[in-house]
Amino acid sequence: HDTVPMMARAYPGFRHAMLAWLALPVGNEHLALMGILEYPLLVLSTYVLAREFGVARMVAFAVGFAAASTPVALGGFSTQGNDIALAIYLTAATAMTLRFLRSGLAGDAAMSAIALAALTASKFSGPSYCVLVLFACLLGGGARRFLSMRILAVYVGCLSLIAAPWSKGR
Repeated sequence: HDTVPMMARAYPGFRHAMLAWLALPVGNEHLALMGILEYPLLVLSTYVLAREFGVARMVAFAVGFAAASTPVALGGFSTQGNDIALAIYLTAATAMTLRFLRSGLAGDAAMSAIALAALTASKFSGPSYCVLVLFACLLGGGARRFLSMRILAVYVGCLSLIAAPWSKGR
């Protein structure tokens, strides 16, 4: 039972909070295998990102499975590292931010903000990835969508509630 607290001190990240949550019912962090969740989530997040770029459904599924079947991804599923989780958060944050910029809906803004917060809290380099995602998405246009006080409140609220507690040790 010592591994999760040690990992939380070494890597104060969002993924490790999920690992601790999964370890609670079984009482052992070695049985909380994140790869079982991460493999389908990597396929799904890559699929959604490909669809945001207008890729056909079957091709997007192929892209998702191709991303999840690379040697790096397959190796990451058997370890407790957080590189696969980072890839999931990065693709999800990019896809959801693009979706929000296209639709302008508050619900899409909340999904984008949650994904960006998870990305920010995932690693020490998370905040820089968050800035890069926002910058790249805003280059495509739609910056005016962020000018609404309601939308800004959604982003600030999600980033504060999700990312701020895990960024304390940085």
